[in-house]
Amino acid sequence: MLRTMATHWLLACDVGGTRFRWHLRTPEGMVEQGERPSRSFSSIADALRHVLARAGPTDPGNVLAALAVAGPVRAGRTRLTNLGWVVAGEELRKRLGLGAVAVLNDVQAAALAVRDLAPDGWRPLWDGASGDGPAQRGARDLLVLVGTGLGAATVDERRAWPSEAGHLRFAPRSDLQREFVGWLLDEGVFPSLEHVAAGPALWRWYRFLEQAGVERADPRLAERLRNAEDPAAEVGRAAVAGRCPLAERAVREALAALGHGLRDLLLVTLPDGVLYLGGGVAARLAPLLTTTEDLLGALHADEPLAEQVRAVPVRLLLAEDLGLVGALNAARRLADEPE
Repeated sequence: MLRTMATHWLLACDVGGTRFRWHLRTPEGMVEQGERPSRSFSSIADALRHVLARAGPTDPGNVLAALAVAGPVRAGRTRLTNLGWVVAGEELRKRLGLGAVAVLNDVQAAALAVRDLAPDGWRPLWDGASGDGPAQRGARDLLVLVGTGLGAATVDERRAWPSEAGHLRFAPRSDLQREFVGWLLDEGVFPSLEHVAAGPALWRWYRFLEQAGVERADPRLAERLRNAEDPAAEVGRAAVAGRCPLAERAVREALAALGHGLRDLLLVTLPDGVLYLGGGVAARLAPLLTTTEDLLGALHADEPLAEQVRAVPVRLLLAEDLGLVGALNAARRLADEPE
């Protein structure tokens, strides 16, 4: 017997290291959606209970849930690397009495949704060899999402292949980058790509550059940072607003490191389509991505196979909800599976 969307509620959740977002759709098409800091919940079960208590059905067995999570998924189970939560689909189904629970990697979910974007859902950063036209049939794209962490997936018309590329060791190119890697190791931080280029890296670069005396801090920003819940976000906002030279330098160094990392990922995956760059941090730094040459300069550096790297178009995704859209599509597919 097949489930049907006419009788089931669809719950899509995007579970990130910083934010927990949800979209709950009733059989009649009514929508309840929201967002809260992930750390305001003690566990994924706690987060789902919160959503269902707000607007869920009286019978949780009518809910088909799909969770896009920031971590590697094996057999419907993962441990969120930035939160420490264990997410296991079948255990959650039994514990909360839900109809079905699917767990998929958040970058995989976003990759499956990226080709459905309208043209106003992205902005060209580099035309490459194939210009800014529609995706070619059969082409493989590379999607990289930069948020609290960094994830990447290759995708074609039918499926997506997620990875944990953010945990690859970063290969420094400059003396400053080598000094930064040494500083990270002294701080007890593994110098992975996400630790030098994703969200929290803005705060790390800021502290490193301040201690190295490279730039002076703006006193007003320094005061805000003392009590900030998310100092990296404060650094990013100050850089975009042009209020602090130290914050601007920190962000530009992180973008250059990201550019070097993207180049390495392109050479590993060899997409013949488009490089899509998205995620909350990338979207919020869009003004600097489009007005400075730090990212593209590093990406297109004069290194081996530079011509092949420069042939790949680069697009900045403006939508931050791709993981949620992908999760909703996965919840819909649950409705087509036998009970």
